[in-house]
Amino acid sequence: MTYMKILLLLMFCTVLPMQAQQMKKLTDLKDFEARLLQEAKNIESIESNFTQIKYLDVETGTVKERLYDPEDPTTVPEHQYNYSQPSATGYMWNKYIDYSVYAMNSVWDCTNDIIVFRYADVLLMKAEALLQTKGESAKEGVCNLIDQLRDRCSCGRVHRENYNSKDELMELLKNERRIELANEGLRYMDLIRWKDAEKNTIVTGVGLTGQMYGAYMRKEGVGKDDKTVDVDNTPRRYIETRYFNASKGYLFPIPQKERDLNPNLTQNPNW
Repeated sequence: MTYMKILLLLMFCTVLPMQAQQMKKLTDLKDFEARLLQEAKNIESIESNFTQIKYLDVETGTVKERLYDPEDPTTVPEHQYNYSQPSATGYMWNKYIDYSVYAMNSVWDCTNDIIVFRYADVLLMKAEALLQTKGESAKEGVCNLIDQLRDRCSCGRVHRENYNSKDELMELLKNERRIELANEGLRYMDLIRWKDAEKNTIVTGVGLTGQMYGAYMRKEGVGKDDKTVDVDNTPRRYIETRYFNASKGYLFPIPQKERDLNPNLTQNPNW
């Protein structure tokens, strides 16, 4: 036993100097930083199938982080997929979310205020009003209002050379509302006001008609309730098929109670 201890000690003492010889001491910090900066410029992107996600572990009631790979079912605990449909689309919402352990122990513990009305909405309403009343001549005013939103979060300003007509400016404005006011309860009425609700979402990217799909998923699906289908040879999570009746859907029906009180009221078309 003593012989073995001596032999192991000799091997350990031999390996350490060999490792030390292979390591070089950093003597020129500026040169190292310059080479590191150059390498960073040469590398345009790093590709990976993994996404870092935060999730609430329903068994322990704590927030955890891990890498998620859609091709590897072991990267997210099975109960996260099967636990009362945690995400119908495969995406997890980040707006409003407080990732502190305290807040995530219960959805009711989150102290974030619910958005009722924002100045951003005021700016975008003003931009839309300018565009609808003055047309292309309101281009600079519309772009300046949108830039106020983008400057707040250090996003790129509007490239004015790309928008040279009322229709192009309207598409810019629609997309800005879609992004800025996401999940604030305004999208439906925006689509109604613009008469875009009847459009097919898959074909045009907007609208309330057609099949709705979520995130990229494995072909065999994830979780017991998942419905994964091929969309243009890409596995997507099927959510639902939506229908919008343009012959009547742009106007709400007049309540019968109001019509009883005022016989002169007529009903909106096709209701």
